[in-house]
Amino acid sequence: MGGGITLVPDQNSVIKGFQIVTTGSIFDENKSIFTQGVFSAGKLNDTNGRVTNYSGPSVSIRQGGYLLGKENGDIMEYVFPQNLWNAFIDTTTPYILSTRYTHLFNTGTYISTSETKKNIKIKASIDKNQAGRFIAFSYIEFPP
Repeated sequence: MGGGITLVPDQNSVIKGFQIVTTGSIFDENKSIFTQGVFSAGKLNDTNGRVTNYSGPSVSIRQGGYLLGKENGDIMEYVFPQNLWNAFIDTTTPYILSTRYTHLFNTGTYISTSETKKNIKIKASIDKNQAGRFIAFSYIEFPP
């Protein structure tokens, strides 16, 4: 894949020293990882941050608490096969099926999984700039 790294600060945030100051999104198409939320010292530091990793055999979207880049507290994770990524971000596909987990972490250390639900319908919403790079990413879960 590849394509570079795009930093997108939210309104009233800035980029300083190649890092987002306050809130925004980092779209790293070289590593196939999106990191979104509040940043501190270049690390995700947010009660509702999001890390999307589509580099391996499974796509993982983790949303919840992050403390200086490490999962912390309740994290909701959606997982689906990587071969569904293009359908997931394609506007003509109504949804894909994923498995949703609810995990508990303590400063990056996995503690437990409290819930697993299969066949959850999710759909991405994306935007790309003129160079074809990601500049926006979000997702929704459809009611059962």
